[in-house]
Amino acid sequence: MGSHTEAVFSVNTSQKASNYDEISMQQSLHFADGLKDLKNLREQLYSAAAYFESSYVKDDHKQLVMESSKDYIAKALVSTVDHLGSVADKLNKFLDEKANEFSNTKIRFSCIEQRLNAYQGFMDLRGVSQHSLMIEAPKHQKQYIIPGAVTFHFGKSNLMYKNCIPFPKCDMHQTYQDNPFAKAFQAPKLKSQKS
Repeated sequence: MGSHTEAVFSVNTSQKASNYDEISMQQSLHFADGLKDLKNLREQLYSAAAYFESSYVKDDHKQLVMESSKDYIAKALVSTVDHLGSVADKLNKFLDEKANEFSNTKIRFSCIEQRLNAYQGFMDLRGVSQHSLMIEAPKHQKQYIIPGAVTFHFGKSNLMYKNCIPFPKCDMHQTYQDNPFAKAFQAPKLKSQKS
């Protein structure tokens, strides 16, 4: 079901994009057509002026030529003003749409920028708090002592009592060993120490 909605969404966005492209293409075509009509109108006015000038010079009905030329010029002037208004209106609509698109894009970018700043601030705060709360545990090397005078330190074996001098037994140790209460807390002696 999720893939169906994603497919519909992608189709809708592509249709919107194609519709937008079609609309902008139609607007630019209408604008270009309006400009062409204005250029054609100028040529028509020049040809009409040349026709009326030649017919005014040749014709005996000068009053009739004058009236028809006034009517034609008035209609041409109205048509020119109408075309100019239409082109100006299309140009204004086009510029307004582009200005709205620009402002919407600017708003989107500012929203994204605000979100990024908020996330960056959160990340900075979170990172500082984690860094300040981070306690480094002391690093100790693992060392195993095995009775038998050999110590293992990261896989290396060293003799532990290589240069040691044996401790002489004194009276303090003798009294400690003879004490019945101390015997209860003494560790059992290893067989190697008895011999």
